[in-house]
Amino acid sequence: MITLDELKVFCLNLDDRPDRWEEVQQEVKKIGVEIERFSAVKHQRGHTGCITSHMQLWEKARSLGTWMTIEDDILFLDNARENLIKSIDQLPKNWDMLYLGATLNQPLARADENLLRIKKGWTTHGIIYNNHNGVVDFILGGMDEFKVDVFIADIVQERFNCYMCYPMVATQRPGRSDIVNKYTDYHAITDRYKKYVTDVFK
Repeated sequence: MITLDELKVFCLNLDDRPDRWEEVQQEVKKIGVEIERFSAVKHQRGHTGCITSHMQLWEKARSLGTWMTIEDDILFLDNARENLIKSIDQLPKNWDMLYLGATLNQPLARADENLLRIKKGWTTHGIIYNNHNGVVDFILGGMDEFKVDVFIADIVQERFNCYMCYPMVATQRPGRSDIVNKYTDYHAITDRYKKYVTDVFK
């Protein structure tokens, strides 16, 4: 099983957002990893640029077998490194994806002390991929005009072994989103986490 310190970590960042590149380099110090910048695709339709960026990164990285992708607005929460290491250590041998956080749409089942089995979870701000069972190959073969997070939530999470860290280790920083071209605060990520997860384990 790969460890956090062994993971290759790619960060999607638009060329015209050096502000976010500076911010994310400070942010990843919370989990003690080095990141490699991957130039994201600018498109007048923000979701198209997002899809294309992820697809290009998947094509580049899938031969690695296992890696982490983060977006440049990721925000790591308290004790993120400790909790992420615990989640990685508890993954079963046949895991395919590990979400650092997500916008949830339903209660999740607990898979282990620090793992939730994710279903219908959106957002792609931080995911560890394990392509040894072909999950990324499947995504690349099925993506079209879907929003990337919706395709993964509706189809991939039903077919493959996808998990989320418990406690959630990352959300997104508020700011101007290049996908929707307006200020976004991402409160839904933490609001739905509290609704669908925290109450379950009281």
